[in-house]
Amino acid sequence: MFAVTFNTYDRPIPVPVENLRPSRDTCEQCHWPQKFTGDRIRVIEKFADDETNTPLKTVLLMHIGGGSMTSGIHGWHMAPGRETYYVASDRQRQTIPWVQVRDSDGTVKEYKTEELTDNTPPQGERRLMDCIDCHNRPTHIFEDPDQGMNRALATGLISREIPFIKKVGVEALQATELKTAGGGDRSAQIEKQIRDYYQSNHPEFYSARKDLIDTAIREIQAIYKRNVFPEMNADWTTYPTNIGHERFPGCFRCHDSAHTAESGEVIEQDCEKCHTILAQEEADPEILKQLGIRTASFELLTESH
Repeated sequence: MFAVTFNTYDRPIPVPVENLRPSRDTCEQCHWPQKFTGDRIRVIEKFADDETNTPLKTVLLMHIGGGSMTSGIHGWHMAPGRETYYVASDRQRQTIPWVQVRDSDGTVKEYKTEELTDNTPPQGERRLMDCIDCHNRPTHIFEDPDQGMNRALATGLISREIPFIKKVGVEALQATELKTAGGGDRSAQIEKQIRDYYQSNHPEFYSARKDLIDTAIREIQAIYKRNVFPEMNADWTTYPTNIGHERFPGCFRCHDSAHTAESGEVIEQDCEKCHTILAQEEADPEILKQLGIRTASFELLTESH
């Protein structure tokens, strides 16, 4: 209350929140670790930056695990009796040179990167890994330009008939990301950039289907306003997300095959432990026909049986 009243808080808000209660006292009261999840099918729809905005689908079989399982993502990290500790060398916990795993049978293994030259952990907080170390953005989700445009095209908010709209939209959004602290609203810049492009490069389409262009501009401006907050000096580049590994290190903070124990064992960068790739950026994946999935929306999650 004091900080808000007297405007003394930082912009952007620094993360992680260091005095946050452990997830076992918050998240796990409802999202209990004992819940069995098993495997799930995940269909991710993206669009190429070509003239026809070609849809490309990736199909993953996610090995979630859970319950009493000791395999899969949740199964390994939340196995009964297992505790994983780590020390990060940066405030945002993106660089993790030391990891310790304590199993229920009393076995203790320490893994470290080459930057650690002795047998002691680096200086810093020795943190017991919990849900928030991976699910660090459970709400207030930021989408980067590519994600925002993919979602808008997948859900029909922007027409795929507009030539090169994926490419043009991403470029307009990238031009308006925060480059200086406290920058103002740049919605007008987005509109001008998109209209200038189509009036110059596709004048016939612009004249015939100006309504589609107008709708696309409004949605791209909406993507900007959902993800760029000039008054807080925050946009999609400000806060890392630790789920996955596409845009930030995420899983690869530890799973990089560079964290090694004295025995020579490493924390592997083994894709198959987390997911099996059934199709990768294919226009019409055969696996979707075999599974009977007729429509793939952006990041559709379907439980497999």
